[in-house]
Amino acid sequence: MHDEAIFDDIPDELLLDDEIDSDPFAAIERRIEKAAVVALEPIETIPFDVESILPACDQPALMFGPPASMKSWLAIALCDAMVRGVPFLGLQTRRRPSALYVNLDAGPITFRNRVRAVSAAPGFDIVSLSSAEYSHEILRKLLEQYRGGFVAIDCFSSIYNPDAKSDPAFAMRTFVDGLRALFAMHDCGGVIIDHPHRPKEKGEAGDFFGSGQKEAAFRTMWVVSADAPDPTLTTRGVRIGCRKLSEGAPFAPIAATISFGERVTIEGSSSSDSQPRTSLIEAKILEWARAQTTAFSRRSVVERVRGHRTADVRDALESLIAGGRIEPTGATRGGGDLFRVASADCVPISDPLGTHLDPLGSESVPASASASPISIGDALVGTHSGTHSKTALTASGIGTQSSDEFADMLDRPIGEIA
Repeated sequence: MHDEAIFDDIPDELLLDDEIDSDPFAAIERRIEKAAVVALEPIETIPFDVESILPACDQPALMFGPPASMKSWLAIALCDAMVRGVPFLGLQTRRRPSALYVNLDAGPITFRNRVRAVSAAPGFDIVSLSSAEYSHEILRKLLEQYRGGFVAIDCFSSIYNPDAKSDPAFAMRTFVDGLRALFAMHDCGGVIIDHPHRPKEKGEAGDFFGSGQKEAAFRTMWVVSADAPDPTLTTRGVRIGCRKLSEGAPFAPIAATISFGERVTIEGSSSSDSQPRTSLIEAKILEWARAQTTAFSRRSVVERVRGHRTADVRDALESLIAGGRIEPTGATRGGGDLFRVASADCVPISDPLGTHLDPLGSESVPASASASPISIGDALVGTHSGTHSKTALTASGIGTQSSDEFADMLDRPIGEIA
């Protein structure tokens, strides 16, 4: 028998109890429909808060990824985009009347400074709580004040602390169902940030914050990864993939670049642009390749492009080859391929994203309208195109194959992601 104490944190109005609702079946009975009538009705369109990646129902979504993968910056930008009704990652949004960011992860001063870096006039509200202050009842009261709005919670491990003796699957499902019910009651959308880690213990002890339980409970899940930090650059490449989307077709990975200057900005191009946006690694490969006077091999690229995981450099190179930006031109004596930069890509670029960057990173002058940097306070633009499959991930700036790490994150249990 399950521990009934697990329900203690769920508001009474979410529980079907005869003392609370004398006839809970009445509401259910009203939802019974005749299948023959439904079959004659037109196909319904699933409403989305963010086009193709965030269904308006069954929120909140879970956004997970390794530490320092820019999840909080994406969530801040998403809150601002939702309340302003501007695109997020190049995708249309459904404007919400208000937005709230619930910070339980960073220190209050650090988080306020982060918000100041985003915009001089962000459109959302913030509140910092400690884990001890959080409860579903506190969340219910917050959602009441932001009815119909968008709420981001950072992060899941700060609000989910089940009893070690409770059944992991039951505890997770009950907790997440309570969250979804609260969001639905107040017509709120939102995301919850998660910091997955590799469990140190086997079995139940490792399952509390692990994968299987979350994947069974949440209905929309995004996986986030970022390029390795480069001290010579003021930008970070970020990728958002689809781990689970119950109310729609899985979306292809989305690429974006966050720039850290006087203001935190995002630079990218829409999927309709003729020149796809390159990732930072691809840009480095192109910059090096343009300087070569002879054909080069795959091995020479991996050896010369430093500061990134070997697998990521290989995948970026394959992306450029698949996209026709680097083309084969012969073979080595050992039978390996030789390559050169495609003629259309032989014009040197001033920076990895086709924009002329101020040395301090405080301002950017677009080399073309499509590559214009946009403040997160105004809009967040990235790239999104293609279809998703586990063997071929197609998206502008990512190519036909994702990196080993990113592909693994799409398929591996969350609890096994370091």
